[in-house]
Amino acid sequence: MKTKFLLLSFLMLSACLIGQAAVISVVNGDNLQTKITNATAGDVLIVGVGNYTGSTININKKLTILGPGYFRSAGSAQVTNMNLTTGSSGSYIAGMDILNDFYIGSSNNTITRNKIFFQFLMGYDLNQGNVSTTNNKITQNYLGTTNSSSYASINIGFSAGVIQNNYLIANNICLTKLRFDHDNASSGLIINNVFDIDSTNTGGSGAGEVFAMSGGINNISFYNNVFKGGFPNTTIYMFNPTNPLYHPYAFKYNIIDKLTSGITLPSDNLVTTAKIFGGYPTNTNGLNNADGRAVLSPGSPATNYGRKAPYASNSPVTDAGPFGGDQPYVLSGIPVGPQIYSMSVPTLAAANSVIPVTVKAKTNN
Repeated sequence: MKTKFLLLSFLMLSACLIGQAAVISVVNGDNLQTKITNATAGDVLIVGVGNYTGSTININKKLTILGPGYFRSAGSAQVTNMNLTTGSSGSYIAGMDILNDFYIGSSNNTITRNKIFFQFLMGYDLNQGNVSTTNNKITQNYLGTTNSSSYASINIGFSAGVIQNNYLIANNICLTKLRFDHDNASSGLIINNVFDIDSTNTGGSGAGEVFAMSGGINNISFYNNVFKGGFPNTTIYMFNPTNPLYHPYAFKYNIIDKLTSGITLPSDNLVTTAKIFGGYPTNTNGLNNADGRAVLSPGSPATNYGRKAPYASNSPVTDAGPFGGDQPYVLSGIPVGPQIYSMSVPTLAAANSVIPVTVKAKTNN
């Protein structure tokens, strides 16, 4: 009876979560682009471990795409590039392993718990170029590559005259820099991220630092981030009184390990060379996975250094870096939602008999 109740409850929960949407299974050997093309707006695609590489995956309708995560012994769901184009607004992408770039040219999307090897570009559609976007959330991703200083882990905008509005960049592990290239009327929050975590990408190209190439960041707020490898950049005069476009709206409770000469930080920020993460610069405590190495080291200066919203001195404390805040980074990018991890179904049963089915499910938070 308990088993029947569990199964019924799980099916009812799934129905509530998905509504009238179809659930489409994608397995290794399937053509992912074909599955997306044939799907109806609102459908949910469950993508299994496999290699779906080749041409860029284009999404032109509102879809939920859930992969299995990454850095896992069972493998990942790999694609070459992913492009959210016209019509895709409201999509939710999680648990995917993108081997090159992720482009977003629509609004109201949530991109969470993915591994993106080169860079994430918001406000650029491969099919139509620069576009204005709003209300995009980029959270809990593992982004960038350590082998090149010419790429930004996250590139917000691709033209100084185009607005990227009300975006959220939160709880990401970024191996290189954060780059802004949008109109100074753009607005957003940069919260609980780490940039250039192993500090291998330092240099004049701006790797590892906030790097505002054009436009402005005067409507952007930064809270609880960790910037390593040099901040902000020798070519950018952030906080310079003669250039107000490079003054963030708010900059508090951030940690910096190397401050560029001539830069004066606002109050309530910390410059320190103390060890912050358990895996950098040397790997300790058995933290072998790439993202596990971002767990704070014992006695880290980032412990309880940050603040939760509304980010005031008397707000509840939280850790700075990707494992702090209200939605901490999740190791290996396991997607949110119910997951069946064990199911026992008899291979044979008599006609008109009751079939005992055992289902074990859990919710990934």
